[in-house]
Amino acid sequence: MFVDRWLVELNPHGKIALVLATGGGADIVLAQFVAQRLVSLGAIRVDIAQALNKSDFSDEIVCQFHLTDPQGTGQGLVRRLPGGKPNEGEPGTRGNGISMAAAIEWNQGDSLLVAAKMGSLGAATLARREWEPTKPYDLAVAVDGGGDILTGGPEEFDRVVLDVFQTAWDKTCPLALLVVGLGADGHYWNADKALEFEKRGWRLDAEATIDSAAAESFLGILQTVNRLHPDPGNWRHSEEHWNHGYHVPQIVALAAQGRLPLSNRKDPWVLVPRIKQNSNKHEVHPSSGEEWLVLDAKLLIQTRWYLLNHSVPARLDEKPILDAETLSQAIILFTGWESESYPHRDEARIVRHFGEETAASLIPLVRRLEMEFYESEAHRTAIDLPEMGKQASEEFSSKHPELSAACVKALAWCYTFDYK
Repeated sequence: MFVDRWLVELNPHGKIALVLATGGGADIVLAQFVAQRLVSLGAIRVDIAQALNKSDFSDEIVCQFHLTDPQGTGQGLVRRLPGGKPNEGEPGTRGNGISMAAAIEWNQGDSLLVAAKMGSLGAATLARREWEPTKPYDLAVAVDGGGDILTGGPEEFDRVVLDVFQTAWDKTCPLALLVVGLGADGHYWNADKALEFEKRGWRLDAEATIDSAAAESFLGILQTVNRLHPDPGNWRHSEEHWNHGYHVPQIVALAAQGRLPLSNRKDPWVLVPRIKQNSNKHEVHPSSGEEWLVLDAKLLIQTRWYLLNHSVPARLDEKPILDAETLSQAIILFTGWESESYPHRDEARIVRHFGEETAASLIPLVRRLEMEFYESEAHRTAIDLPEMGKQASEEFSSKHPELSAACVKALAWCYTFDYK
């Protein structure tokens, strides 16, 4: 999926990770999506956390959602959710973040709630993992749907959460921010304000569009938390649970699948089932008779990947830190090409050959290049295995002519073996 190439650069294999939903609503859906990808990339534990605009937890909330206190103090600003609590929602609302977070079943780490209202230190408690300080997080990814974390002011809740978390975070460990669906939350997208965000210690490292696999994953998670609108083409403001419109993950997925109706303004403008906010324009939807937002479909499927300016390795195509010959050799060692009878990926071979210090720089690049090779659609279009390997190799070599022929053969060997 599109995000794997970015996540692999955080080197999650064997690490303890956190994914933080910075805002309310369905950001937790995006958080679970990222957490699933981190587990698939070898993270040994991934906690997911939902930030709440609260100063503390009332007894009513603790009892209703069966929260426990990981700190054991009874006064904790971070609480554990048991998970799997059916989300019936609340009449006349879209279902809040805590209801959706409680509905998610997650057994690869803890599901957490954070009291993170302005003035609260909940996000700092989370960043330092104060309930288990001897086992801190090795890396963290914050997620935001819609992009208001980039364009909102200093009092925007998502921004407050991220600022507090960032201040308390161990700057020697990777911290990333994934923003999904620019303007999909109904707020006006302001590119100039997004540029100002980078002055806060973040750098825009990559951009991509939502792929079909990610879109399907968003819809699947929304269904598990009972927040997938059953009739995408017929939304009305009066609907229970959807009076503000669809959640960002569903809007983004529908845009990626080309299922949003075109606006009278024509492509790329589409009608989006969301209430009007700020200065965004609206049109009457032809079948429902309701006013829908008019948004740019190209922005709706755009994602941005930001990194805090510290120890995250530089991208190969921006600032080469290792020569192509060394990297090619590392890929060959990693795959087992010419030393194993079938593909057997093993990072330990890289460590043994190059030493721990060099391997620490090599392994994230090797993993990223492997992911890039696997982006080829040759396994769907080629008529046989030789043609599959040839097509995928040519695509990859056109992007990375600096890598050796043996390295490309090693990756093709893995690719054709996996798709035979």
